[in-house]
Amino acid sequence: MGNPRILVVEDESAAARDLQARLRDLGYRVSAIDTAEAGPGGGIPDGDTALAIHEKKLRGAIETALQQHAMETKLQESQEWFFTTLRSIGDAVVASDEKGRITFLNPQAEALTGWSLGEACGRPLGDVLRIERRAPDAAEDRDAYAPSHSAANPMDADVVARDGDRTPVEAKSALIRESNGHVMGVVRILRDVTDRKRAEEVFRRSERRYRNLVEKSQDIIFTLSREGIITSLNPAFEKSTGWSSREWLYRPFAELLNPADAVPAWEAFRKVLRGEFFPPQEMRLRAKPGGEIVVECGCAPAIQDDRPGGIWGIARDITQRKNLEQRVLQTQKMEAVGRLAGGIAHDFNNLLTTINGHADLLSQALGSKSPLVAHAQGILGSVDKAAALTRQLLSISRQQTVSPRNLDLNSVISRQLPGLTGLMDENIELILDLDPQLAPVLADINQIERVISILIANSRDAMPRGGKLTVSTSEASGQDWRPAFHSDAGATGHVILSVRDTGIGMGDEIKARLFEPFFTTKPIGKGAGLGLSTVYGIVKSAGGDIQVESSPGKGTAINLLFPRLNEPAVAAPAAPIAQAEIKSGVETILLVEDDDDVRFLLSSILKADGYSVLEAKDGEQALEVTAASNEPINLVLTDLQMPKLGGRRLVEKLLTAHPGMKAVFMSGFGREDFPDAQANGLPVSFLEKPFMPKSLVRQIRKVLDA
Repeated sequence: MGNPRILVVEDESAAARDLQARLRDLGYRVSAIDTAEAGPGGGIPDGDTALAIHEKKLRGAIETALQQHAMETKLQESQEWFFTTLRSIGDAVVASDEKGRITFLNPQAEALTGWSLGEACGRPLGDVLRIERRAPDAAEDRDAYAPSHSAANPMDADVVARDGDRTPVEAKSALIRESNGHVMGVVRILRDVTDRKRAEEVFRRSERRYRNLVEKSQDIIFTLSREGIITSLNPAFEKSTGWSSREWLYRPFAELLNPADAVPAWEAFRKVLRGEFFPPQEMRLRAKPGGEIVVECGCAPAIQDDRPGGIWGIARDITQRKNLEQRVLQTQKMEAVGRLAGGIAHDFNNLLTTINGHADLLSQALGSKSPLVAHAQGILGSVDKAAALTRQLLSISRQQTVSPRNLDLNSVISRQLPGLTGLMDENIELILDLDPQLAPVLADINQIERVISILIANSRDAMPRGGKLTVSTSEASGQDWRPAFHSDAGATGHVILSVRDTGIGMGDEIKARLFEPFFTTKPIGKGAGLGLSTVYGIVKSAGGDIQVESSPGKGTAINLLFPRLNEPAVAAPAAPIAQAEIKSGVETILLVEDDDDVRFLLSSILKADGYSVLEAKDGEQALEVTAASNEPINLVLTDLQMPKLGGRRLVEKLLTAHPGMKAVFMSGFGREDFPDAQANGLPVSFLEKPFMPKSLVRQIRKVLDA
């Protein structure tokens, strides 16, 4: 405001001038008039401060007047600064007196309430400022206008404007007191938090989406501290491992891993914390009870304060996928080995056919009284053993000749019971647990008996100190088994044949190779390693599957799954009737065989029995021989597997051109390519190599006489 102007009223001119000079020296503006110069009616001119001049009290009067004037000036300036500030701040400010009447609204409060200062001033606070708590509570609503919400404890509320619009605010209030403590009124500051609430809602929705994603995820989602301590786990962890989250929270992640995976995993986590790339890798996690699962784990750094403060991890349970991969690899390996075994068996059977035939002919020529006949019989006995070995190889390759029919597994086991008991040591208890309502299966009875014998023998060898061996049958539910097998069209469900022992058991490494041909854990000379591979081939040929349960020291259970049939089981075949004497032949036979030794032997046998024989080394030559023949050919005896033109295509061509011709197939592979005579209406039969000369001529005679 500048310095105040002082008016000196003195009737003595000299005294007035003296005071005027002294006051000017103090920096004041001074006017001096005598009493005659006073304003109209003797008043003081506007804007002047009148001082009654008394010599002795001059100084005190001037100082007191000046101090009072200065205080009034500062108060006015402070008020102007205060109201200017309130008008310019971004928050709404509402002031009321001690009676609750509005005394002030800043522009923000006018916009918030819909009332102008002129309209609101003097009105009751509740008419202008309508406040509603966001979380209503009767007790708190009554205090909504009370000045109890300090800056340290703001109140969340909604302000309802004059037109009904609602605005979320953060309300603070304080009492206005005089110097003596008397309450003059209340000031309320209301901050519009619309944007903040909107951001909070966006954050809450994002958090809900994230939480829903984490909690509903089928993958294990976890977090680790920089020290590798587990700090969070989602529900998928319990579903995959069987552990509850509480059992593993705040424990080292390394304790959850298979010990062999702990060091590589920690090295990978350290790379993540350094900001390096972490490609997904497989890990094995401990599972409850006593097992483990295989997961594919990917990780990323958890950023805190612009630096990795921990690890985010996602682990996908791939146990079933790994098991399936192992099954596929095992199947592919077994198929490759089977093809190799089948090829070996085919060539070996040709050799055995030649050896067997010549030895039998030699035995017949020597006669029973010759001392050399024993040697011929020894050759025949060795051929039988070798033929049994080739049958095992063909079982592995699933190419063995089989005669499947509807079987009651309980009957097969019961019929084998005396023989099974003979396989057992005295310190082994054999237990049968057979389902009396068991459905039949489609299989070859001889092969099933072989399977049972192999499994019983293996279980016996696994219990050198004795134990319990249980053979059981049961129906399988869809939840128990999910094998990949080609079930018969009439199969509706599955049947399980289990052989369980309390022996030494085996680890995962042995289980992985259990069905490999020639793999054995027995000492040299105690086993060839073909037993379980034979079981594998037989079960797969029957459209079944195998499951192995075993761990070291806890015994082994081998469960065989077969397609279940609704048709009744067929009784076991009766004992074969003694064969009648075979009459000699006079017909013409076309012999087709690519092995020269086998062809020579068979030709000799047939000619010795009275037949006329035309020979060919393959299918194409056989067609040429047939075309050049001047006599009708009654029967073609042909190998199935031959170069250029195989036996099946050859017979189809011959029977088309010569409908009256009959055929006999022979093969060291079994019936894999043998045409179904009933389905095609063809007059054909089959001989599996190796066979005896009498079997050959008997089969030829049977087909010709049919």
